[in-house]
Amino acid sequence: MAEPVAVTETTIRGFKKAIQDFVAPEIRDLKGEVGKINIRMDGLNTTINTRIDGLESKLNTRIDGLENRFDSLEKLVATQYTGFREQLDSQNRSVLAALGEIKALIGESQALIKLDTLQKVSALSERVAVLEASRQ
Repeated sequence: MAEPVAVTETTIRGFKKAIQDFVAPEIRDLKGEVGKINIRMDGLNTTINTRIDGLESKLNTRIDGLENRFDSLEKLVATQYTGFREQLDSQNRSVLAALGEIKALIGESQALIKLDTLQKVSALSERVAVLEASRQ
């Protein structure tokens, strides 16, 4: 078996120097790269936020346009419904007036029929009376 190697102060200093000479510059480079990446990510984040804000603005504009169209449509339907309702009410009043006139005509016709019937009955009664008088 191999003998254990004694670690001396010089060996430790050598390792530290090697780390400082090789690893530390790499770490500094990595920190620089991470900083650049952070800057790029901030730029992308700003770009994305700008695009989202633009899309949100367009969407809000379209929603407002749709709301205006719905408001206009609602007013149009309300106006047409009111006009239709008024026309229907007018026609109902006309029909009711016509029905009233028809009832009056029917009443007059019935009165005329009764009068005619009474006149015929009266004429028949007179004939019967004349016939009875002539038989006696």
